[in-house]
Amino acid sequence: GAPEAGLAATLRRAQQRNTRVVAPTAKSAALALASNPRVIYTRQSQINDLRSGTVDPRIVDVLTWIANRRASITITSVRTDHSVCVAGSSPCRVSAHNLGRAIDIAAVNGEPCRGTPSGHCGVLFEEIVNILRGTQYQPSQVIYGYDKWPSERWNFAMGNHHDHIHLGF
Repeated sequence: GAPEAGLAATLRRAQQRNTRVVAPTAKSAALALASNPRVIYTRQSQINDLRSGTVDPRIVDVLTWIANRRASITITSVRTDHSVCVAGSSPCRVSAHNLGRAIDIAAVNGEPCRGTPSGHCGVLFEEIVNILRGTQYQPSQVIYGYDKWPSERWNFAMGNHHDHIHLGF
C-alpha cells in the first residue's frame, strides 16, 4: 500500500534531500520544525539539533507531518539528548538517536503516552505503522508499549518504551 498523497510527497522530498551532500531545503524544513508551535520540546538541545542540520530529513518530514495533524506533540529525545548506546547493549550498539535518525514522542494532544492502544499515543502509533507499512518510507524502528503485529520486526513493544513512541530510520 502507498501512504496518503500528502505524506508520500513529503517523504519523497525528504528522500531526495537526504541523498545530497548539501541540502538547503532540508535545513529550512528542520528550521521550520524547530519553531513549529504544535511541537513542544522538552530541552533546548532538541531545537539545537534541528537547527544544526544533523537530524535526518526523513525524521524532520515525518515529524512535521505528524505535528500538522495533531493539536500538539511533545518530544523528549532527538539526537544529543540521548545516550550514544542503546540502553542495555553490551558491547555498545549505537543508538539511531545518536546518528540523528530517531525521535521520541511522549505526549500527543497533551495526553501522556501510556503504552496502550487507547488514547492519542496508541492511535498515532498505529497510524504510523499502518500508513508507512510496506512502503519505501517504512521506518526501521517504531517502538511503543504494546505489539499489535508480532510477526513484523520493524514495529514492536519494549518495556522501557511504555511512556513514549520511538520512531527511527
